[in-house]
Amino acid sequence: MAAMERNLEESGQQPPASSPAPLKTTPGYVANLVVGDVLVFLLFAFVGLTSHHELNGGVLLAQIVTVALPFMLGWFLVAPWLGVYRRKLETSTRLMTFYTLRAWIISWPVAMGMRWLFVERQHPVPLDAFLTFSLVVFFTVLVLLMVWRWPFAWYRSGRTRGLH
Repeated sequence: MAAMERNLEESGQQPPASSPAPLKTTPGYVANLVVGDVLVFLLFAFVGLTSHHELNGGVLLAQIVTVALPFMLGWFLVAPWLGVYRRKLETSTRLMTFYTLRAWIISWPVAMGMRWLFVERQHPVPLDAFLTFSLVVFFTVLVLLMVWRWPFAWYRSGRTRGLH
């Protein structure tokens, strides 16, 4: 894994001599990523609640946050330690993809543990249903994270080349 990370970091990280100086990372870079990540988990919860017809109109936001919370906790307890907010990811779609994938693979069991602790322990479901739900969570959140984070890095990489 370390060799793959080194290869990703070494490939394409140096701008060509003719390109403008690299874009300075904005102070809000990490805040932008954190807000985007939070929105991913809120969107995931909203889609899940909507698809299961479980939204209660009066407490919509509270319900969405409650459902999203275990997944956000799993992500934010693990992912920062795995480098998903490092500045070198800001302008590299390859690094952003690699770090996001790695972080979600490791965060996902923690998120599902949080889900079990907060929800399943009090309202048990059959093991096969929990495992199926776990796989749906894994792939759906991974796609949502990539749909958010990859274009973010792509846009920022274009700004370093003067394209945006």
